[in-house]
Amino acid sequence: MQQSRILFDTDAENDYFFRKQNEASSELVCVFKDTEERKEIVDQDIDITDGVATLTIKLLGDIRAGEIVSICLEVSDVNRIEPFINNAELVVIPRQEQPSKPKSGSTTKDGNARGKGNKNLSNIDLPSARWVKEDEWKDQSANENFDKNSAVAITARPYKQGRQLYDFFLNEDNIFLKNELRKSNNTADVI
Repeated sequence: MQQSRILFDTDAENDYFFRKQNEASSELVCVFKDTEERKEIVDQDIDITDGVATLTIKLLGDIRAGEIVSICLEVSDVNRIEPFINNAELVVIPRQEQPSKPKSGSTTKDGNARGKGNKNLSNIDLPSARWVKEDEWKDQSANENFDKNSAVAITARPYKQGRQLYDFFLNEDNIFLKNELRKSNNTADVI
C-alpha cells in the first residue's frame, strides 16, 4: 500500500466537507498513466485547516517505483455550477525506511545512557508545580501580582546548557476554583 499527501491552497472554511448544511463532496479517481488501469483507493481523507486543504490517499495493489499515477479530484457543493477539478501526477518513489528507535539501555550521541531506570535523561525535565495559599501570594517566588482572580503564575529560572526551566505556582485560593469546588460533590483531589 502506498500513501501520498497533497496540499492545496484554498479559501474554503475549515468545515467545508463536514458542515451540516451545504457540505461539499469530492470524488477521487486514480489511473496508472502507462496502462490507463484504474487504481483502487483504499482510503482517502480531505482536511482543511486555515486555508490549506490536505488530501491524503492510500492506494492498494502492486505499485512499483517509477510508475506514474494520475489523479483527478473533483470537489463540488450546492453553490457551484461546475465542480473544481484538480489534476495531479504522482511519481512513485521507493519506500523510505524510518530510522530505527534506540533500544532500552542504549546510549545517546553524547554517551548518556537511555532506558528504564535512568534518572539522568537530559531531553525532558518536568517543571515544578505547587499550590500557593493566600498567605503566600506576596512571596517573591509565587509572583507579586497574585490575587483572588489569579489562577497561575509561571516563573523561569536558568537551567543547564542555556535553557530555562519553568516553575508553576497554582492559586489554591482562586475564587473561581473555590466556587467550582463548592458546587461539586467531589473532593478537590478528583477535580
